[in-house]
Amino acid sequence: MAVDCAVIPAAGLGTRMLPITKSIPKEMLPVGTKPMIQYSVEEAVAAGIKRICIIINERKAIIRDYFLGAADGHIKCDSKIEELKGLSSSAELTFIYQPEPKGVADAMWLAKDFIGGQPFALLLPDNIFFTSVPAIAQVATCFEEYKKDITACVWVTRKSAPLFGNCGRIDYEVVRKSVLKITRLDDKRPGYFSMGWRMKMLREVPRRIFLPHVFEYIDRLRVRGSDSQRKGLTPELDDVPVFQEMVSKGLVLGCILEGKAFDLGNPNGYRAANSYIGP
Repeated sequence: MAVDCAVIPAAGLGTRMLPITKSIPKEMLPVGTKPMIQYSVEEAVAAGIKRICIIINERKAIIRDYFLGAADGHIKCDSKIEELKGLSSSAELTFIYQPEPKGVADAMWLAKDFIGGQPFALLLPDNIFFTSVPAIAQVATCFEEYKKDITACVWVTRKSAPLFGNCGRIDYEVVRKSVLKITRLDDKRPGYFSMGWRMKMLREVPRRIFLPHVFEYIDRLRVRGSDSQRKGLTPELDDVPVFQEMVSKGLVLGCILEGKAFDLGNPNGYRAANSYIGP
């Protein structure tokens, strides 16, 4: 059951990186010599994924232009142009517009027809990984063995905790050395990753492979969201409640990644990634 398509949501507001994201999409902020979203596209291509759907909004048309060539005139380095041409020739890039920033689950729902009832990868571009084997390829290897919904996990220490947002905290049971059964996923919280009394703990990170039944769980959230809207609320269709319900059914495995992870959605993580890469 090979995974040949991926969804990369890139229509969010980037509020953790304000005020700079008022003028440039978070996904286009440079990490080293290229925008952060390029790392996710390169990762998917390196893992053999042939179809990539990037979810954007009208304010982020620059992302589409960057990959499809309309912005080539603004890139003075021939090698960078060749990089982009190589990506677009290695995988089919599709862009879907999300009218409002309603969350990752809504972005996934918009890509439902693109996915076409097949397993698919989900990569959030504000997380990047420096690894010998692409992060999503490591997850795909576990998926091919277990045929279950699966997410990547990384170790966080007290020293590295301020580099990550306060989400992704999990409880788990060990299946084998690098594979877990996730038994609980915490809600998102403000601030940096909270370690409590622990010196080291695992955190779920957004490199996931879903079976198509994920859309049943998203649809339930959409129905609940419609009920809330009728009451005057405007809820996000976020991925965390969807994932939590799947976890409660015992559906989700975790794959512990080898390599170095960075959460670029917060200033500390962004600065650390650029420092790691160097000039």
